[in-house]
Amino acid sequence: KVRELFGRRADGSEFPLDLSIAEWQAEGKIFFTGIMRDVSLRKQAEEANARLAAIVSSSGEAIVSSSVDDGHVLTWNRGAERLFGYTEAEAVGKPVNLLLPSDEGEGPTRIFARAMAGERVELDTVRVHKSGERIDVSITATQVRAPDGRVLGVSVVYHDIRERKRAEALMLEALTHQETLTKEVSHRVKNSLA
Repeated sequence: KVRELFGRRADGSEFPLDLSIAEWQAEGKIFFTGIMRDVSLRKQAEEANARLAAIVSSSGEAIVSSSVDDGHVLTWNRGAERLFGYTEAEAVGKPVNLLLPSDEGEGPTRIFARAMAGERVELDTVRVHKSGERIDVSITATQVRAPDGRVLGVSVVYHDIRERKRAEALMLEALTHQETLTKEVSHRVKNSLA
């Protein structure tokens, strides 16, 4: 059995260690052997991973990761819950295409393939809320690698751009209206001069 303990260095500082104790017999006597292993680096890595997981989990942006082999959702943060309406329990294990509009074809497959090839994919697109509402989003898809270099899957950050799209539509409408007014004024001026 392995126990996690703290050891003390010569300088007085403490460090985490794993202690394994084995019992063995020789010449009718019972002996114990203890093996201690400094696990400071492992603990630091675990803490760093926990911090990163907490950052991703609490991010306002929707962050979703999918598997290498079948494109199913592996992680789903609170931002994804807010943006798309599915809880983590409803989304994890489901195909990522649950967010796709029914009229979208091979786009996500190409995005996934490009990200898996190591490309950072950034684009504006549309995804679908659980309610069926179409949502304008900006996505950034990237390959996810383990510390040893293995490709684990793809991570996609979704940013809600509905307000930007509404503002762009209003701007376009205003510009179109301005062009129409300019043409009318120009036409009236020409007619009055003739």
